[in-house]
Amino acid sequence: MLWKCGLIILAIVSNIYYTGAQNPVLTSNATSVKVNESILLTCTHPTATVVRWWRQPAGENSLSLILAMNNQCEFIPTTIPDVFSTCVCSGTTFMCTLRPLDTINNEDKWKCSVTENKQHIFSIETTIIITVPVAYANLTSDVPTISVLPNVAISYIRCVSSVGRPAPSITWYLDNKTPSNYSDDVDLTLNSSSLTVADVTTSILSMMLFANYHDARIYCNVSNGFGQIMSNRTLKINVLSYPTKPTIYYNTVIRGHSVSGRCTVKSEPGSTFLWTPANSGIGDGFFINNVSREHSGNYTCIANNEMNTTFGGIINGINKSNFYLNVL
Repeated sequence: MLWKCGLIILAIVSNIYYTGAQNPVLTSNATSVKVNESILLTCTHPTATVVRWWRQPAGENSLSLILAMNNQCEFIPTTIPDVFSTCVCSGTTFMCTLRPLDTINNEDKWKCSVTENKQHIFSIETTIIITVPVAYANLTSDVPTISVLPNVAISYIRCVSSVGRPAPSITWYLDNKTPSNYSDDVDLTLNSSSLTVADVTTSILSMMLFANYHDARIYCNVSNGFGQIMSNRTLKINVLSYPTKPTIYYNTVIRGHSVSGRCTVKSEPGSTFLWTPANSGIGDGFFINNVSREHSGNYTCIANNEMNTTFGGIINGINKSNFYLNVL
C-alpha cells in the first residue's frame, strides 16, 4: 500500500511543531490510573488518514515509534505490539488502549503524529501517572506493650507503610483508654518525623510519655489519597513509677497488747517490702505480739520495685519511711 512506503521509523525525534500545519490532538480517558488498570489514548486530526504512536519510557530521553495505523485499521507492524491491548479507528479518530500498567510505567510519555510534507507533526505529550493505593501500615517495636519511665524521651516507635503512590503520609494518635471510641483520640503527629524512600514511608515517634498515659494505646494511620488505613495493631503504654514515700498506719500501742499496721505505697509495678528490725513485719504488714517497753524504738518500712523498661533495662526503685514506736 502506498501509505506504507511513506513510513519513516526514527529512534529519536525532536519535539518540533511546524507552523502552518495543524497538530494532532492526543487525549486520555484519565489523568492517572491505579496500578494494573488501563488507559485509553485517542488521537484525532481533521484530515489525517495515518497516525503514528510514540512512547518515551520513564527515565529515557527519546521517543520511539511503537505503531503506525491508517483509517482502515491496518497496522505496521501488522501485529499490535504488546504495550497495546486493542487499537481501533473511526474516520479521523484513532484509539489505542494500553495494557494493564505497572509501576514501571509511571511517567511514561506518549505522543501521536501525522505526516505533512514528509514532516512529522506531533501532538502535545501525555504523561502516564500510575497510582498505588497504600495497603497497610506496620507498627513496631514488635511487642504488645512498651514499658517506659515517665517524662523520659523515647524515639523507637516506628510506623512503616506499604508501597504507595503518591507518597503515603502517616499520622499518629493516642487512644485515650477508650478503644471503641476514636473521637477523643489525641493527635501526636507533631512529635513525629517521616521519610519516604522507594514509595515506602517510615515515621518515627519521638516524645515523652507522661504518667497519665498509663494503659493508653498508640497507633498510626496511613493514607495516600484513597482513605485512611489503621496500623496492624495498637501499642499499649505501661508507664513505670518509683515507689512513693511509704505511709505507715498502726493502732495504739499499749504494753501487753499486740500492735499491727500496714505500709502502703503507689508504684508501677507493685513493690515488695522490707522491715527493720527484721522480725517486725512480713510483706506490707507490721505486727508485734505482747508488746513490752523493750519494743520501743525506730522502725522502718522499705519499699522496692523493679522497673523493666522495654529498651532501657531494669531500674530499681526504692523508698522508705521511719516511725518511732512508743510503748505506753
